[in-house]
Amino acid sequence: MSNSFSAMKKYSFFLFLFLLLAIFGSCKALKVNKLQKKGAAPAGNFLSVVPFDYSKRLPIIEVDIRGKKYNFVFDTGAPCVISTQLFEDLGLAAAVEVEVSDSNDKEKKTAFALLDSMQIGEVIFTEISAAVLDLRANDGMACLDIDGIIGANLMRTAFWEIDYADAEISFTDDLSNFSDAGEKAVLNFTQKKTGTPIFTLNANETEVKSVTFDTGSTGYVSLPLRYFPDAIPDKTRTKRGYGTLSYGVHGAGRADTSYYLRVDTWRAGEVTESGKIIEAEKIDKRLVGNMFMENYRVVLNWEAEKITLYPRPESGKENEKVETLGFLLAAQGENFRVSYLYADSEAEKKGLRVGDLITEINGQPVAEMTVNQRCTFILGFARNHDRVKVKVLRGEEMLVLTLLRRAWF
Repeated sequence: MSNSFSAMKKYSFFLFLFLLLAIFGSCKALKVNKLQKKGAAPAGNFLSVVPFDYSKRLPIIEVDIRGKKYNFVFDTGAPCVISTQLFEDLGLAAAVEVEVSDSNDKEKKTAFALLDSMQIGEVIFTEISAAVLDLRANDGMACLDIDGIIGANLMRTAFWEIDYADAEISFTDDLSNFSDAGEKAVLNFTQKKTGTPIFTLNANETEVKSVTFDTGSTGYVSLPLRYFPDAIPDKTRTKRGYGTLSYGVHGAGRADTSYYLRVDTWRAGEVTESGKIIEAEKIDKRLVGNMFMENYRVVLNWEAEKITLYPRPESGKENEKVETLGFLLAAQGENFRVSYLYADSEAEKKGLRVGDLITEINGQPVAEMTVNQRCTFILGFARNHDRVKVKVLRGEEMLVLTLLRRAWF
């Protein structure tokens, strides 16, 4: 693995799909909590291995519902979710509706339904509670091209292994089916009502509780800025960006300034990382995402509330520096809009601004791009481009800028 990461790759679609019940004390919320406890794996011995697509930095697997194939994100940070389209196609009825908020604190009335069964690999899970959401409500979500989410309320009915090296997820009712050989680190967790694993993390001797172990995030570590009040003035250890950084299931996050901090050490359980760059925002976002997990073989054990991490031989140098083209994109009509800028990056120094329209990239008009081409840029074109030439429309003014991906932090 490379000893650096592209900031575009990390943050171009920094997806937090976990849902938070907004009104735990209400009768409807209590009914949702009861639904979340449903779900069962088959009795008897089973071991199944399924491949996952990781091209979008999220583990996406194929499931079977009533004989048809669908694509679901494997997301420990969320409850199960099905799209509104799938809900309608299956002719399901809402068991309850309740206000929920996504990771960007956007609230929306959401239905919860009960799926009679879902097959993953050779294994059939039954009585699965799922939130019903429009998974194409914004361009970022639509580009994932998913039909639902396999969430923690289903996962806790089995033992799971995520092998990022071979892009495979294994699951079983017998933990001894997984190898326990080699170096390992154990992370103990507790559960939210949805089953989502949360734990305590210590960064630079500051304790942060209720951090989500989130395979629905493409990021590394994200923590609330308020835990690091002395970080902003230290320009040698802190960088910033501004604009809209993330998408949740209810839409884009708020435009704001976010910070990137180099921490001496962060620890969680038996895991210790030194000299890494974490993200800090003003909103209460606490998670560890796939950019961290992909350096390990991960075994999830809800029965013992334990996550075991087996290091990959080539891991250990990630998140020590940032390379970026300096900006992120969102769709706006037939064009792209600059949605986020990295302060003091080449893009900012050459005059690019948040809100600028991008009409052409490397000689190709945005309006003539296919859906797949547009999604490639929205989801993180820095993975495929070290140099871009863009046409920028700002009011009546047209600019042409050539930008290189450079070390930023």
